[in-house]
Amino acid sequence: MKPILILLSLLMGGQAITSLAAYSSPKRDTAHSGRKSTAAAKHRIVFQVSVDGQEQWQGVLANVENLQKEFGPRNTQIEVVCFGKGVDMLLNTDAPLAERIAKDHAAGVTFAACQNTLRARKLSSADLLPSASTVPSGIAEIVRRQEAGWAYIKGG
Repeated sequence: MKPILILLSLLMGGQAITSLAAYSSPKRDTAHSGRKSTAAAKHRIVFQVSVDGQEQWQGVLANVENLQKEFGPRNTQIEVVCFGKGVDMLLNTDAPLAERIAKDHAAGVTFAACQNTLRARKLSSADLLPSASTVPSGIAEIVRRQEAGWAYIKGG
């Protein structure tokens, strides 16, 4: 009986050492240590823009661009959902902002305006920038993305 107990103790001790070695392995994600992760994981991020103001919109675009710099455009899927006062960010009335949005769109970022907001404000998709699309409900789009595991960022 004693030899069986000794054998079981050795086996269990070996498993603990193996588990500890796997945990401290250099293959762990190092994203928080300041080093870039080598994994080709797709980072999916949805931004909410529901406020008015150039400063807030420029901040959102800076965050979008910083994420693409950090993870690489091929490793990110980003959607900026605008509703309420945030829809103004996507109106075709601001040339400098339009150029920046077009550049980000060309890099793979999706910009979506809420159709509920457009209807309430008597606007149509023709009033939006060419790089903007629409979704039936901005807030519902954000909920769907979060339910699908996307990271959520409130802009502004």
